[in-house]
Amino acid sequence: MIGRLPFWRLMLFFAAAMVAAGGAARADCPLGKFPLSNGVCAPLGSVPCGDSYCPVGKKCADEAGGRCVRWGAEPCGRKYCQPGDVCLSEKPATCGPPGAEACGNGEYCEEGWHCLPDGSCGHPDDTVCGDRLCNQGDVCLSDDPVICGPRGAEVCGNGFCDPGTHCLPNNRCTSPGATLCGDSFCRAGTTCLSTNPVVCGPAGAEACANGNYCNPGTHCLPNGRCTPPGATVCGDGWCSAGNTCLSAVPRVCGKAGAKVCGNKACDPWDFCLRKDPPLCGPITAEPCGDTWCSRNKLCTPDGKCVERPADNK
Repeated sequence: MIGRLPFWRLMLFFAAAMVAAGGAARADCPLGKFPLSNGVCAPLGSVPCGDSYCPVGKKCADEAGGRCVRWGAEPCGRKYCQPGDVCLSEKPATCGPPGAEACGNGEYCEEGWHCLPDGSCGHPDDTVCGDRLCNQGDVCLSDDPVICGPRGAEVCGNGFCDPGTHCLPNNRCTSPGATLCGDSFCRAGTTCLSTNPVVCGPAGAEACANGNYCNPGTHCLPNGRCTPPGATVCGDGWCSAGNTCLSAVPRVCGKAGAKVCGNKACDPWDFCLRKDPPLCGPITAEPCGDTWCSRNKLCTPDGKCVERPADNK
């Protein structure tokens, strides 16, 4: 019975069987080895691979090069990954556990870790920023130049401004709560009224050309001063509350509907009788010196109004 044969006889039996089956047997295979299809003598269970063979548990990955790999290995670029690993990158070929990160130099970092430019791995709680790591709790504000800082901070030159502040053109930071205004800033509670020149003031205020401002309800005059509350600008001055600017040059203020007469305003019910010097009156009146005469009177040469003679009425 085959089961009772000694081991060496059993091996001879299998060798004779393979030769009889037409295998490319070589008569000079030593004891314990058997001929493969490529004429190579190999232990039982081996597989041919190029000019050699692969032992039990491996397969031929490259017939021309005679390369053997373990069963279950995964191809990755110019190499194979061991069973259980995956191909993270084919160029350069990088194998590693699932979830790992290829670092571009053939190495990898475990899942959750970060590849650094020097090929080392950063802690999962750290943040990669350019060619280094940020301290725990900071974020990467800029890769070039590398700037790390608290979340919400603003890059400023080669540094940063804390959250709630802003970077000025001179790479300095505003005070907390301030707002940018031209090349400077306005402190908390004020508003940027003008950027050139920089003018800060309360909301609703008006910026003046000289860098000052007028409070809400007032206006800037050409001389940099402010009108009274409720007044309106008129030429180089202002009209008081309730009046309208009828003419800027010359400056004439008056009630709505009033008429300009030289450098003054006539009431809405009057007419301009003379512009220089200005004189207002009824449409039927006649200028007389500094005043006017009604239609039933005459103006004397010395500028007085007298009664008309009865025959001239």
